[in-house]
Amino acid sequence: MALRTPVVVQPKTVRDMPFAETMRDIRIWLDSERIEPVEFKAVVGRVGLGFEIRFRDEHEAERFQERFAPLLP
Repeated sequence: MALRTPVVVQPKTVRDMPFAETMRDIRIWLDSERIEPVEFKAVVGRVGLGFEIRFRDEHEAERFQERFAPLLP
């Protein structure tokens, strides 16, 4: 079975929460759920600093979106 194109989620940062704290919380959750993203990187956009996470499959991305809905655009 071939690996499908990774699912990309681009969370925004919350103004009241430091960027490093947001990334830490996400990393702790990913580890606790035993999810290893294909890619997890910081990106700079028009509205400031954010990050991009690529998941192997839609199910992992959906679980992330459910847990971190307040961070998603």
